[in-house]
Amino acid sequence: MEQNSTNPYLKLRIQKIIAISSFLIFAGKLTAYFLTNSVGILTDALESTVNVVTGFISLYSIYIAI
Repeated sequence: MEQNSTNPYLKLRIQKIIAISSFLIFAGKLTAYFLTNSVGILTDALESTVNVVTGFISLYSIYIAI
């Protein structure tokens, strides 16, 4: 049986990129809402908050696991 020998610090680095990317996407959607006043874009931005929170919770979880 093989062990997963992936470097945990690599996982942490990748999760940092994911968390920051999700925040930047959220910020972009929020900016688009303020520029267009579109309720559709606002709902999409608010839905992205779930991705941002999940990204940072995962980052914290990996940090604690290391």
